[in-house]
Amino acid sequence: ADIKRSTAYEYINTLLQQDLIRKTVKGKRLYYFAGNPEVIIRTLEKRKQRVESVMPELTRLYTQSARKPAVRFYEGNDGLRAVYREMALTSKNLWSMFFADRYYTIFSEKDGEEFLNTIYKQGGELYDLVGNTPAGKEYVKESRIGAVGKSKLLPKDFVFTTDIMVTGNKVAMISFENLVAFILESEDVARLQEQMMQFIWKRI
Repeated sequence: ADIKRSTAYEYINTLLQQDLIRKTVKGKRLYYFAGNPEVIIRTLEKRKQRVESVMPELTRLYTQSARKPAVRFYEGNDGLRAVYREMALTSKNLWSMFFADRYYTIFSEKDGEEFLNTIYKQGGELYDLVGNTPAGKEYVKESRIGAVGKSKLLPKDFVFTTDIMVTGNKVAMISFENLVAFILESEDVARLQEQMMQFIWKRI
């Protein structure tokens, strides 16, 4: 046999302790035989009860693990476009903080209309916080988002290098300089980012 005698005795002792097998001596020989089926059933029932007693805690741990933030990364012009398209597919408020100058280095007026139409069809509403540059002033003045939402101009000294969008449980961060972006899915993080943008909105 492939199992060492010492290992086999360890298994046997464990089974004996659990009343799953019994032993008897006949002459100079030691014999093992199966335990009473009712005892085996009772033993298994006890194990089941022990497992059931810790199930609430195991479920809680699993739920916490399942709620860990999910992050997806994107690269290049097509990657950034995919991020905007996904974030536009919302029936909730979509908060955006961006520089129009950077935005129009990648996207055209046609792209912008596509994103806005998607938001409109989904029943969402857009709130744009726009960097204070000539392009940003023109964007806000012309009310380019139309009936889809509202836009406000940020203070001149409010400078940031990464554009942000928040809707539902998603936060998108976009670097037009490096052509990279990511979408993070987390209720807690999205709520915090949305509250910060609401705070800024109310004070400008």
